[in-house]
Amino acid sequence: MKPPRRARHLSDLAPAALGPVVARQGFASSEIVARWEMIAGPELAAVTVPVKIVAPRRGAAADPAAPPEPSTLLVRVEGAFALELQHRAAELLERVNAHLGWACVGALKLRQGPVAGFRRAPRPAPP
Repeated sequence: MKPPRRARHLSDLAPAALGPVVARQGFASSEIVARWEMIAGPELAAVTVPVKIVAPRRGAAADPAAPPEPSTLLVRVEGAFALELQHRAAELLERVNAHLGWACVGALKLRQGPVAGFRRAPRPAPP
């Protein structure tokens, strides 16, 4: 007889489900996407969304003992807030690197456009 199945936390299931999708976009894990509001802050998270991380190519002659070159974070931003984000780029890079635990991201690339299509609309609270 099988033991009864217990309910599992969504946080246990999300990495396995999101892992391949986020890996194609350059994210080592879904942490940056899942915790973007905490990383960027509510003000910036409302008008931005991380798209992908682009790592520089390592040539065949690259020294394996040398630290890796920093990656570039591609962020989609609402058009009117691009200038604001450009001014706060250093702050955002510092927050992303602090979340990752090392200086992984060294540059920020901005793509202007609507953010609403990249984010699901929040569901209304049940009555």
